[in-house]
Amino acid sequence: SLGEKIPVIDFAMPGTKESEEYIYQAFLKYDSILIPGNGVLTIGQNLEQAWLRLELVEHLAKIEHLANSMGTQMKLNQDQINLLLEKRKSAGLSPKLKEKNHTLEDVIVSEIKKELLGINK
Repeated sequence: SLGEKIPVIDFAMPGTKESEEYIYQAFLKYDSILIPGNGVLTIGQNLEQAWLRLELVEHLAKIEHLANSMGTQMKLNQDQINLLLEKRKSAGLSPKLKEKNHTLEDVIVSEIKKELLGINK
């Protein structure tokens, strides 16, 4: 599950504090983002979930492309979207970053360590 949308964040030069802040702020609300000039970045409860979300973004992009080439797409209304978001939340699939008490780098390093040590399994 990817949530309501996959946002395209503002552009900033890679490796800058500005870039880190844009990514961090996006991950407070979303777990999949598009970075201009770079591509998709995802997070998850563990490395496997982040990878599956990345694959899902790619799959949905293909579907979107094919649907656009065939004409009008079916759109969900806001009530339908809210119902799906509530199901996503109750399944524990909402974004993991909730408060700004660590840098993005701290969170990523922590998650990689957990994965390597098998803590999330």
